[in-house]
Amino acid sequence: EKRVLSWEMVLIGLVQKNAVLSTLGGGSFMCKQLKRSMMLAREQGKVAFEMGDLVLRGKCEINYGYNLIWLGKFDEARTIMKRQEKVSVGLKSVELLKCAQTAICYLNKVKKLNRGLSFGEDIDRTKDEYYRVRVTEP
Repeated sequence: EKRVLSWEMVLIGLVQKNAVLSTLGGGSFMCKQLKRSMMLAREQGKVAFEMGDLVLRGKCEINYGYNLIWLGKFDEARTIMKRQEKVSVGLKSVELLKCAQTAICYLNKVKKLNRGLSFGEDIDRTKDEYYRVRVTEP
């Protein structure tokens, strides 16, 4: 009985830590603090693993990949997204599969729109704002 209560306390702590990391990571990403956002995605992934939530861990990897897209590291991001597609099949998680596929679609559109641009160069303002990513230096 004490072990069950002890495990429950650990789990509650992990859930709280996950919530904090998720909030900070999302805020850092939106503010384009990519190094911090990447570190928080990795930390949240570790917490998800400790919780035994492999779908959440996969989503954290995808979030890390989104940061790589913003850094212009398209090949590295694609590797992560493709890996999570395979993981989703093993976990039988439609949710993780859809997250990975959406990220790959976003990656393809961003890569196409950024082809040939140098750092800081503006993209045609007539394009959809959602895909107008300014590849940034770390």
